[in-house]
Amino acid sequence: MEFFILLIIIFTFAIFWSLLDDEENEYRYEPIDRIENAEKAVFVFKKRKIKDSNN
Repeated sequence: MEFFILLIIIFTFAIFWSLLDDEENEYRYEPIDRIENAEKAVFVFKKRKIKDSNN
């Protein structure tokens, strides 16, 4: 029983710690230019797919 209580305490502490640690989390995501390039690639892929389906 004590083991499960300890697990719950550690789990809730980890969640609150990750919520408070927003400044470091900003650097874990992709840079904006890579995201824009990915959106352009998806747009081009959709455009090509539409052209291919028309033929």
